[in-house]
Amino acid sequence: MAILRQLTWAKPRSKIQTDARSTVGDWMKLWIVLVVLMMSAASAQPSEPVDLTFERLAKVDRFAFGGTGYAEITSQGEKDYKLILARTSALADFEKLLSVGNPQAKSYALFGIRVLNSDRFKELSRNLRESKTEVVTQSGCIEYQERLGTVLEHIEAGEYSKGAAAKPTLVEFWHVGDDGLSQRLAERVESEFDRSPNFAIGSGKKPGTLVVTIPTNVEWKLVGKRTQVFYNIEFATADDETISKSSGSC
Repeated sequence: MAILRQLTWAKPRSKIQTDARSTVGDWMKLWIVLVVLMMSAASAQPSEPVDLTFERLAKVDRFAFGGTGYAEITSQGEKDYKLILARTSALADFEKLLSVGNPQAKSYALFGIRVLNSDRFKELSRNLRESKTEVVTQSGCIEYQERLGTVLEHIEAGEYSKGAAAKPTLVEFWHVGDDGLSQRLAERVESEFDRSPNFAIGSGKKPGTLVVTIPTNVEWKLVGKRTQVFYNIEFATADDETISKSSGSC
């Protein structure tokens, strides 16, 4: 503070000295502001990471399993449901979804809880059996408005089980390659696994995990104006038992 008083009150000897001291004073003020901001940031509590899959499913606009629409595509709700189902925290996440989600989300939550723990499902659904809350459901191209109690009856009767594929397969993807083409192919494969509702990225080679490996750098050649890439790929169990080996090009 003594320095600041000196900078503020010292009598300038020339215009050059005044300008220089003014500049130093401005920098000192800026430094103080930055220190205050950094102290505020350091004292702030770290925010929890946003669970985009959960947040999206909590606001889903329809409850559907199996192909929807004329193209028979898998709904976003079913994709997100499967991603949560593959988690080790699935039961807790579905119970939370049942608490905070909209009617369609509650339907996915109840379905998932029944898959994971039928006794817990009976306990949590007991007070919902007479619920008249409307749920938007979809089968194929047709949308319906159904009571939550009716959806519960359908869940118990197994009417959605055929459309709901089995629990996503855990997959671990390993690759070798330090050149650009090998890296790009690996990134594309991993991205497709991550986006697929039929797979969930795993680790630690848990039982039932599919291990997919690209064991070598890719090879390539020019075909006209495009680059054709050749690769090898191996599939194995978590116990390192080879399922198959294949090669291809793209």
